Amino acid sequence: MARKKSAAAAAAAETEAPVPAVPLPATPPEIGRFEIVARRRVHISQHNPRKRIAEAELAELTDSVRRHGILQPLLARPRGPEDFELAAGERRLLAAGRAGIELVPLVVRDMTDEELLDIALHENGKRADVHPLDEAEAIARKRDEFGRSVDEIAATIGRPVGYVVTRLKLIELCPEAREAYLAGKGLTLATALVIARIPDQKLQAKATKDIANGNNGQGMPYRDALRHVRDTFMLELSSAAFPITRADLVPAAGACTTCPKRTGNQRELFDDVDEKNICTDPPCFREKTDAAWKERTAQARDAGLTIIEGKAAKELFPSRWDDNPRGNDYVALDAACYEDKKHRTYRQLLKKAAKPDAVARNPHNGTSVELIAKKGLTAKLKSAGHDFKAERASAGDDSWKKRQEAERRTKLVRERAAASAMGQVVAAVEKGKADKSYFRLLVDHERDMANDDGGAFERRGLKLDDNKAVAEYVDGLTEAQLRGLLLELVIGGPVGWSGTYDKAFLAVCTHHGVDLKPLEAEARTALKAELKAKGGAKATKGGKKTAGTEVDVEELGAGDDE
Repeated sequence: MARKKSAAAAAAAETEAPVPAVPLPATPPEIGRFEIVARRRVHISQHNPRKRIAEAELAELTDSVRRHGILQPLLARPRGPEDFELAAGERRLLAAGRAGIELVPLVVRDMTDEELLDIALHENGKRADVHPLDEAEAIARKRDEFGRSVDEIAATIGRPVGYVVTRLKLIELCPEAREAYLAGKGLTLATALVIARIPDQKLQAKATKDIANGNNGQGMPYRDALRHVRDTFMLELSSAAFPITRADLVPAAGACTTCPKRTGNQRELFDDVDEKNICTDPPCFREKTDAAWKERTAQARDAGLTIIEGKAAKELFPSRWDDNPRGNDYVALDAACYEDKKHRTYRQLLKKAAKPDAVARNPHNGTSVELIAKKGLTAKLKSAGHDFKAERASAGDDSWKKRQEAERRTKLVRERAAASAMGQVVAAVEKGKADKSYFRLLVDHERDMANDDGGAFERRGLKLDDNKAVAEYVDGLTEAQLRGLLLELVIGGPVGWSGTYDKAFLAVCTHHGVDLKPLEAEARTALKAELKAKGGAKATKGGKKTAGTEVDVEELGAGDDE
């Protein structure tokens, strides 16, 4: 199978892509006249895309000009009666000044602003590279000021259409990304383009921080940056809580199917993202999700249904993996009925009687879930022709045992398949490099399982059930910090209910050379001081509360875990 070409590789091969044909002018451009003029009469043009010149390159060119003079004339247009505006040759002009050369060879030609810009773009592309951001601004000016299409610009400057599209996308970089890219601090052309494709400037700034500071401050490699943005800032439209074909849900945004922020609609920009049905604009995605829920609640209210959202919804769906609510009040209409041997959903079983009693908003993905009350559900199923209790009785014990055995075998098959799949996952992890997005995935899993026995989030001043605050905190962590948080979540409670250290916790301390004895001594001293300051201590939390019973401070923390 052919390997997908990366944006970095694509950038290297840009000149090989086909260039749109452009009609030749009716008459060839004017050759111009040759003159030897005073250097001070030649002025650098404001139309020149290049805003920066590397000092090392200019020093090298200055040495060459000092030795051999200017070997190729500059190109300029008249500016006033005696002066000239430079179209090509800025570095040669600057080098001549440094070398003390007062007269320079010049070809003078009449040209419009757009013609001068075209020559400057072409000249810079063939000689020392102009910074991509400077070139992007010049291309954007040709589009905006002179009304040229992408195809026309590509043909004029002799570049593929994809080259022009990606340069124009650089214009949309947030200030933080521009600054980092121009300063060479953690961003390359390929990773800057990955960031520029995020429509929201605030999210761009966050992605810039993550990518530029990744890889121990050296900046994430392109593929790691692409994976990070894909996992963190892009959303699957197939799992959207709203119909993606609707253009009227958020009129300003239109339908997702025709949106340019959908990866499948701009393949020249998202050619390194395999999936075509990905939304790259999370704020717009959330806005549509909210709009769809607003519509659904209005319908539910009109129908007299119970609406469950916010904290109540979190209690029903504590984990993102829950597709059926927890508790004894409701089941989801689209959840499978475990009593049905065909595992049909309640909606399929009830058919016309499948009318919801409530609608809940899943707090993890924003989808609306139609619920039916458990009370009276058995009677409704019976009315729909499904008396599972009677079916079990009439089938007899042998039939029930056969079904149980079939389910046991199905479970066994899935366990073995899962073991093989996990082996492949582990092999992939061992082969590849674990990046920030990988550790973020594991942290999210532990958090979704409400696994914070050791108080990892509480120690950081957070409540596990405050999803927004926890998500914002986790988003801001570096790869190294995610590794530390993951370890703490996996270890769980370091001290068991009996007051002994957890074995896994002891093993981790030993592995990292952490000595518990001096830490216990410090804790014992601190606790002793606290208790003395309070005038004595009562029984510890969890023990028997006996009035007047004091704790022997010297025994605190003295266990047999050693």
